[in-house]
Formats: sequence, C-alpha cells, structure tokens
Amino acid sequence: MFGGLFFYHNGEIVDPAVQTETPPPRHMLVTGVGRGGTTAAACMIEALGFKAEGANLYRESKHLFEYIRDGNGAAAAEHLKSWSTSEDRMFWKDPKIWVPTFDPFLSMIPDDIGVLVIVRDPLNIAARNAALRSADILAETLAAAKSTVKLVSRMPVLTKRSAIVMSYEKLMLNTAEVVNEIARYLGITSEEAIAKAITMIEPTPSFYQGQFDSHISRKTETPATSTTPPPAPSPPPSPAPPEASADDAKADPAPPVADDAATVAEVPVKPASSAPKPPAPSARHGGGKRARRRRK
Repeated sequence: MFGGLFFYHNGEIVDPAVQTETPPPRHMLVTGVGRGGTTAAACMIEALGFKAEGANLYRESKHLFEYIRDGNGAAAAEHLKSWSTSEDRMFWKDPKIWVPTFDPFLSMIPDDIGVLVIVRDPLNIAARNAALRSADILAETLAAAKSTVKLVSRMPVLTKRSAIVMSYEKLMLNTAEVVNEIARYLGITSEEAIAKAITMIEPTPSFYQGQFDSHISRKTETPATSTTPPPAPSPPPSPAPPEASADDAKADPAPPVADDAATVAEVPVKPASSAPKPPAPSARHGGGKRARRRRK
C-alpha cells in the first residue's frame, strides 16, 4: 500500500504549503472502507474543532445516511447546504460515501465541503476483522483487497473537489506530522486543537478495545464444571388419607367392637389316642401272591 498523505483540488495534487488561491474547505466528509481507520480520522477532525451532527459513538450520522439509503441524494445535499449558515465547522463520517450510490449526492453538495479519504493496508484490515469475527484470514484479506481496489478506483470522483487522501499507517506512525499537515491545509492554527488531535489518535480507541476484549473473552471463556453431583430430589410426601364425612359414617357404620375374652369361642380339643397302630400286612403274615401259592 502507499504510505503517504496527499491533498487534492479539482482532481490534481496540490501542496498546501504554497496553496494560497483556493480557500480551504470549511466542512468535511470522512470516508474509507470498513475497519479502514475512518473513526480515527473522524476523531482527529473532531479534535481540530469540527462537529458531527447527531453522531453516534463511532462519529457516524445515521440520519444523514438515511437520505441516501432511501434514494434521496438531493435531500441529503440540501441538508448539507444548511451547514453554510452554521458558525461551526461540520463533518459527516460514513464509510459508504465513496460508493457509486452517492455520486448524485456528491455532485450536488456545496463547494465548501471537502472530502477526507483514509486508506489502510488490506492485510491489516483482514487481521482486524479475523480477530473480531473468528474468520479465515485469507478470505478476509481478499475481501479487504477488493474493497480497497474499489475505493481507489473511485478517487477521480472523490478528488474533484478539495480532498485529502491519507494512509492509515502513516497516521499511526507519524501522527504529529500528519496532524500538523492536515491542520495547515484546513487553515487551523490553534496549537491547543492540534495537540488535542495528536493525542486523540491511537491504534485501538478505547471503545474498540472494549469491543475486542469482550469478543476475545467470549471466545476463550468455558463454563465451569462441578464434580459434586447435585443433591437427589426429596421424595414427594405421601398423600394424607381422606377424612370420612358425617354422611359416610351414617351410610356405613363401623361394626361394634366386642371384648376379646368374651367373644372368643372355646374350641374343643380331641384327645390323642394312646393305642398303637396295627402293623402293616407283610408277606410273612400271609400277604402277597407268593404266600398264597406256597399254601396251595
């Protein structure tokens, strides 16, 4: 990837140090590919004194994008014309401003609105996305490269007006140099604002770092397992016997209880005989067929 900082006007590169004929843009649009450093660029512009209209945490004004989403670029351009009456210097950051859908809108916005395009190495974008999404690094690199090529191919449209094309890597490695160059191009001389913009630039802003840490903790977190078996459930209580009603007692009265000594009948016991039983007949006493044959 290129590693520079370029300033454009009417499609040509200009040197802000010697540019005196063209006044600097009063308001800015900030764009680039997703995860390409647009938030870092927006934070820098904001610290230099620009204000975002109704922006969220990532400095994106979603209500302005809704105009384009609904196919009403003319209404979006008309809305931005109202910035000319504002005492503040305004900016609108959205990674989608460079796509062809925005062409009618870009052709209608006032000339005092410039464009800042930030470009990041596709491999760095892929590494960031792969870490956050647990995605394949090669697939992410291919997707980031395709988006970057499309963005670069749109430069002739984006640089027809006052524009800044900036490398994300250069911003991170040479922050003070880049911020001072951009401040000079935009006509900002406040040392306090420049110093604030320099301190605002960090590779991983706190809100992105929190998002990243939360994602990593969800990936590595494993539910704790206990070796102690859960207590066995207690058996349900036995149901109580139904209580007899008064009607039941009348319909089926209980039998009277008698005294045991008076009601037990005396059972006569037959005395055992003491006489011996006669012996069973045997062959010697004339029993059997053999004895009868011998007598014959």
